[in-house]
Amino acid sequence: MVYFVLLLLSSSLFAAAPSSLESPPPKEEVFSFAVDFLYWDAVEDGLEFAYKNSGSQNDQNLTFYEPNFQFLPAFRLRAGGLLPYDNWNLEATYTYYASHLGRSTSASFDPTALPGPGLIAVWTNPAAFLGNNTTARFLHAKSHWKMQNSFLDLALERDCLIGTRFTLAPEWGLRSAWIHQNYNVDYSEGNQVTSSIRILSSSIDMNCFSNNVGPFFGLKTLWALGKGVSLFGHLSTALLASYFHLGRAETDLFLEERSLLTDSVDLTEKYWTFRPEADLSLGFSFLHSFRSVDYFVSAAYETQVWWKQNGLLRYIDELNETTAGASVSQTQGNLTFQGLTLETGIRY
Repeated sequence: MVYFVLLLLSSSLFAAAPSSLESPPPKEEVFSFAVDFLYWDAVEDGLEFAYKNSGSQNDQNLTFYEPNFQFLPAFRLRAGGLLPYDNWNLEATYTYYASHLGRSTSASFDPTALPGPGLIAVWTNPAAFLGNNTTARFLHAKSHWKMQNSFLDLALERDCLIGTRFTLAPEWGLRSAWIHQNYNVDYSEGNQVTSSIRILSSSIDMNCFSNNVGPFFGLKTLWALGKGVSLFGHLSTALLASYFHLGRAETDLFLEERSLLTDSVDLTEKYWTFRPEADLSLGFSFLHSFRSVDYFVSAAYETQVWWKQNGLLRYIDELNETTAGASVSQTQGNLTFQGLTLETGIRY
């Protein structure tokens, strides 16, 4: 009898104790929709287009130039719904970001003097101008970087309560990205490299189109501070199968004994590979309920890193007597986004 009473007492005590990691109560909200305003800066490694030499040919003092990266507006749409099983939520997120950035620079020097000061072309192939590109200098250089990005996530997530104020939401799903870039570089008003050769210009038009798809895993956190205010964070990473389509068209103009000559080089490369990606956001949110509808706003700092997305083709070796030409390789610079994300939405 005493054993039976103790068993009932212990059962009631354990039943009343809350679990440290438990499921939230069933949600009343079924659908959610949100619109984000993004004010992001996109920076990519390996886009230097000119070096300005203020020294001599043998004692160079170089300053490099790249596009003027800047913050630009973008948008994001997010829609989700509660699945009819165990509080799992299905969510789709689409992000669009586009940029059109350029930069130009000039140098002052005597184009008929010995090679030394002036602008050095970064992207012109080493064999240009009958092999005289190493001493080529230009008065003007400009670049134009155009990029269009579309990101689409399809995710499953589930809220898990830890205590009364902290929530973890593991997520997994499919991430896809279309990152299309065009990079145009022009050099003009070149110098006299030999007694018979005068450089006029060099123009290089390049593109790097990558289409990416693969699984991603993430974790969302929410800490309720009170009165509808919460601190939240989001971390996710993906491994993407990436298809790259690269192109490069170069046209070089120069005079030889007063005869106009043109060199043209066209390159194309296509390949599959794997590329990693990661993103992180941290911010505050505010939620207000009115007539069974939740209205929420949030502000966060967000950053994304897309590794080795700069596939622009460039020459990496100088033409010399022991090689038939310079080697061509992908630049493989990282693409980084970072900035402010403002969101507003409803759940009902």
